[in-house]
Amino acid sequence: MTNIKPLNYRILAIRYLAEYITGNTIEEEDFPEKYNKATELMRMIEIYDSDLSSYSKISKLREICSSLPKLKEKLGSIVNYDNDEILGPYVAKWKEICEFYDRCNKEGITKDIEYLNNISTYFKHYEYARFVVESYISASDSFDTKKFLETLGINRDIFDYCLSVINELDLDLYKKCVNKQEENKKIRIMLTRAKVNEIMCGIKTGFLSDGTPFDEIEFIKRLPFYDTETGREILTDFNISLFAKSDFNIKLRALITKILPKDFETFLRYAHKCRIDNGTVQPFNLKELYATRYFVNGREIKQEETELMLSYMKENNIPMINRGLSIVRDKYLNGQITKKDIKEKKYIPPHKCTLIPGNKN
Repeated sequence: MTNIKPLNYRILAIRYLAEYITGNTIEEEDFPEKYNKATELMRMIEIYDSDLSSYSKISKLREICSSLPKLKEKLGSIVNYDNDEILGPYVAKWKEICEFYDRCNKEGITKDIEYLNNISTYFKHYEYARFVVESYISASDSFDTKKFLETLGINRDIFDYCLSVINELDLDLYKKCVNKQEENKKIRIMLTRAKVNEIMCGIKTGFLSDGTPFDEIEFIKRLPFYDTETGREILTDFNISLFAKSDFNIKLRALITKILPKDFETFLRYAHKCRIDNGTVQPFNLKELYATRYFVNGREIKQEETELMLSYMKENNIPMINRGLSIVRDKYLNGQITKKDIKEKKYIPPHKCTLIPGNKN
């Protein structure tokens, strides 16, 4: 540390700026970034005073501060020092930069730069985006969007970004994807109606249309949705608008009322009887499940028994949700499900991977 006495400014950030301008910087190991604002201002002045075009200037200025409000917020306190002997010339230059920034905004230069930056990024991601979108179009089961995205190892945000890339760079492919989305919507609506009507058949007759005895497991297997993402998509398919954070019961009631205006109360009473609600449709945590000791009527459920139950759920397409597991556990303990009913004696969780072009695993 040098022995130079700091300049006497009341605001700390202004003092650091003055120290930097006058060359009286005082190094402090516990605060190594205190001159950041000063170095950024010097860099902005250098860019602004250069011979670069307005497009190049605003592009480089945005790398330091992405918007005019952020720029004013970052250095706003220096406006009070426009008559200061040390800071005055820098305040004047900073005001010029703000005016330049504002002028570029009004002339559309900033928007052009944003567009060019996006396009540049889009080109970098085009090949992968094309792979994702073409995979979606060619897949026969992409109507189940959540399951399809899981096979690629991506989420909805990444898929939507890929769509935006294709929309910008490959309009023909984008139109094909939009057509596929419309086809998938029609399929989901048809399947959802079929599931709900099949459940009503079971509730009224005690059997499904193929003669299978109807019970709580068959009900859960045919729930039109049980997770937030799928629920949002299906409700959108049926033009049902709800708050994103609405709980499962509200969403289910809205959908069933739409599909079964005369029988929705019968359906919902059965759902209540099966103890289907916002908590019981949540997916269980596998690690937590294995780490916890469970007792039912004083009898401990061993891990190998839990693995048998999970295998049974997987083999019979029972959703991996809390209520599904509790029903299967009760049936297992009552002897309604035995080891003979289960092919795989040890449950193996599905392997999740990110599929990339050229990797078909």
